[in-house]
Amino acid sequence: MEGRAAGVTAPVPPVPSPVVRPAHPGDARYLPEIEVAAGERFREVGLDAVADDDVESVADFAALVAAERIWVVDPPEGDGDGVPVGYALVSDVGGHVHLDQLSVHPSHQGRGLGAALVEAVVRWAADRGAPSVTLTTFRDVPWNRPWYERRGFVVDPSASADPDLAHVAAWEAAHDFGSPRVWMRRTLGPAGGSAGGQ
Repeated sequence: MEGRAAGVTAPVPPVPSPVVRPAHPGDARYLPEIEVAAGERFREVGLDAVADDDVESVADFAALVAAERIWVVDPPEGDGDGVPVGYALVSDVGGHVHLDQLSVHPSHQGRGLGAALVEAVVRWAADRGAPSVTLTTFRDVPWNRPWYERRGFVVDPSASADPDLAHVAAWEAAHDFGSPRVWMRRTLGPAGGSAGGQ
């Protein structure tokens, strides 16, 4: 190996971290496209109804941004132009934090961006003193329940009876996508970590 000492490997450059931040008004116009693109993946598992479901308008997203309910993730530094490629939508009702939506554009999936968004929401919830973060998701879709389980969430049907989440329970009851859905919860411990060592 001419020009390289035997047994010495070249240093591996650090992998840039994704940038998660509160959404600003200019982000709203990109969010419907992210939701549509992410929804198309559900056709792979026969859930066309998810892909065909209504999408929030730019004006709707702008209102959610103004209400400080959306975080976005930008591509890692040096990859893209700062336009968001994923977002998380949350509700805080009575001190209870619910993750309403998590979407990452398919062209950027598999790179830890969704996980970075989840952890940002968890930290925010912990800072507000929330005891847990809840969500609803598809039980049998590989990138839904199993993905969240790897990030400290557990199936918790009792969450559906929480009065603060009645609006979520009503939405779930009104939508049948043809595949079982589950309630999940991540109980928060100190500094936003999961209680119980998860």
